[in-house]
Amino acid sequence: MSGGDFGWRGRTNTWPPYDADHADFTPPTSDIGKGSPTAVRSGARSSFPDHYQRALFALDWAYGRIIACHLVPRGAGYVCRAETFLKGRPLNVTDVDFGPDGSMFIITGGRKTHSDLYRVRWVGDRNDASEPRTGPYTEPHTDQTPQQIARNEFSRLQRAARVRLSAWHGRTDDSGNALSVAWDSVGHADPMLRSAARVALESQPVETWNSRAFDETRPSWIVSAMLSLARSEHEEFIPRILQKLLEVPYESLSGNDRSMLLETWSRCLSHPAAAKAPGYTATVERIRAWYPDLGPPVFAPTGAGRSVNHQLALLAQQLQIPDLVPKTLILLARAHTPQQRLHAVFVLRNCRTGWTPESRQTVFETLGTLDRTVIGGEGMPGFLRRIREELIGTLTESERLALGDLLQSGVEAEQPPLIIDRPVVKKWQSDDLDTLLADNATPPNHEHGRELFRIALCSHCHRAGSTGGVVGPDLTSVARRFSRRDLLLSILEPSRVVDEKYRHEQIVTMDGRVIIGRLVTGGDYRATKLRLATDPLRPGQMVEIDKNDIETHQPSLQSPMPNGLLDTLSASDIRDLLAYLEHMAVFE
Repeated sequence: MSGGDFGWRGRTNTWPPYDADHADFTPPTSDIGKGSPTAVRSGARSSFPDHYQRALFALDWAYGRIIACHLVPRGAGYVCRAETFLKGRPLNVTDVDFGPDGSMFIITGGRKTHSDLYRVRWVGDRNDASEPRTGPYTEPHTDQTPQQIARNEFSRLQRAARVRLSAWHGRTDDSGNALSVAWDSVGHADPMLRSAARVALESQPVETWNSRAFDETRPSWIVSAMLSLARSEHEEFIPRILQKLLEVPYESLSGNDRSMLLETWSRCLSHPAAAKAPGYTATVERIRAWYPDLGPPVFAPTGAGRSVNHQLALLAQQLQIPDLVPKTLILLARAHTPQQRLHAVFVLRNCRTGWTPESRQTVFETLGTLDRTVIGGEGMPGFLRRIREELIGTLTESERLALGDLLQSGVEAEQPPLIIDRPVVKKWQSDDLDTLLADNATPPNHEHGRELFRIALCSHCHRAGSTGGVVGPDLTSVARRFSRRDLLLSILEPSRVVDEKYRHEQIVTMDGRVIIGRLVTGGDYRATKLRLATDPLRPGQMVEIDKNDIETHQPSLQSPMPNGLLDTLSASDIRDLLAYLEHMAVFE
């Protein structure tokens, strides 16, 4: 959608991936969770029942499923109900289309796995099926209530208004017509209209509308216009923006308006010119008075996906308000998700004043729980480790002695030793596939497979369910995208196909050394040294290479996963291990 941005955010100094880049953001139609999208197709040309003809079908390769997205008009956009239309083990879907008779055709494969073509057709009551459509779908009025008809018509008009506003995105209008039309919707209650109007406004020269913004009296229009002015990056506006926002009654604002107000403050207060502005002290006092916002519910998300307290906490941290610790602990006590607890600990990580022995203990106990329970991506263990290190850096020597073992992470103790102390059963090869995959009279033992996943060192690099590492791909749902044969082959020949996300780098130095490892990102790209993690089983160990000593630098064709991991397992052990991974995909 014009003006929207749904790109991934990978570092903590930008918004996380589940957040928008700014408060006044075009909200997504639906969030169906993580996956690997490969194709989207309208069901309009299907011969399925009518509600599927109105749906969008989205393919997810990673979790082996097809999602049917049922859309209902709402305001200038839609609300979506997502339904799992089809799933399989495996069903690594790569593309979809509809044939002349309205049947769905899907194809599977990818990463050198076996590929299949499937047909999905309606076999129920013919009265429930529909003829394939040749033109665009139009909502029928049959069997609709007067309210539904009126709602759809209202939404049609709102969407048309949004499209008109989008026509001015990135275009300057010398006649002033775009400015007039955009201003009418800058404070609109519909977030999609509001976002489209804001982008149209910011596309016009700021000198043509900044006076109008400072003369505005409507609270919703003020916060939206001030955010646009703050984004214009004109330093001379900062004092006036801070002064203007003091006119806004915070208590009467909606959650999205509050979010925009707080983001505008965040942008302005981080600028050196803010501290000298007449409204600076009053602004800081207001933030201190409003934090935490304990109105119901405490963690209600705004239109952009973040709670007001999320933003207030970051502002309070930025300003280092005197009572940051006790105020944030109030939120920590009310947190009901790991993400909320993690955010509270993150906010407190550099705070040196306001602590009590009890509050110190509470935060380190919370961090210990997060160490063991939070499921994240590859960067999460390092992220938690840095929070712990920075918190420890704020302690006095007596506080360190008092906290004792609480300062240590318990995750490493849960992992088995990095040495497989088991005799070699056989050097298993791809030629043994048929033997290992042959039917066996003995039923698989999932619990034994789970233990083998741990002692064969799989859990050091791979997560299955809520346990394991994140150096390699998450294997919780691996049976949704790989058949048993493909999965076993990838273990026996790990370098056969290497996912580019987990591919290591090969560095050849001027003196002939060859170093292979995972490039450690972060820090200043202008640094003179390159850091590589060369041992997947010890991801915290780094090798530093002077950039001037590098002769060649290219992706490695060798998998970081070692060969021979199955050699200490019997055929029945291997079947139990595979059965455990398939079992995880069923109950995930």
